[in-house]
Amino acid sequence: GAVSTMLLMRSVTEKNALAAWTFMQWWMSADVQTSYGNEMIALLGPSAKQPTANMEALAGMSWSKDEYDNLFAQFNAVECTPEYPGSYIVSRYTSFAFLNVYNNGDLPIESMQSYITDINNELTRKRAEFDLPTTDLIKDMEKYLEDEGIKLENTKED
Repeated sequence: GAVSTMLLMRSVTEKNALAAWTFMQWWMSADVQTSYGNEMIALLGPSAKQPTANMEALAGMSWSKDEYDNLFAQFNAVECTPEYPGSYIVSRYTSFAFLNVYNNGDLPIESMQSYITDINNELTRKRAEFDLPTTDLIKDMEKYLEDEGIKLENTKED
């Protein structure tokens, strides 16, 4: 669902934006998702069951009671990770570090630490792209305040 929808959006122009939005609404609707899921099962068998993100559609698909209860429990247990500019780079480099440990026998801490500079650089680049504060900006502000004789109070309690 979401990945293919994102790919569809790459070709959206001002001219066809309303048609693209209308298609996405249609495709993600409960009726269409339910029909699609049930048709896939009819054509390919139970291995084609699709756990749609549309809860209404999920309820209309041919899940056994146990399958549905398990899927519903999983939906209720989901805790989302907040997204922020550049957050993709953390999981990418964490995966690289894991693979270095698993495939090459690297030490876990050293492998992860080898990517910290690249992660921080990408996060800084993306924050700057969206005009968000960066560590460099904060350091510059702290230096300015210090030069002006303004002392920052530590707000952390001991």
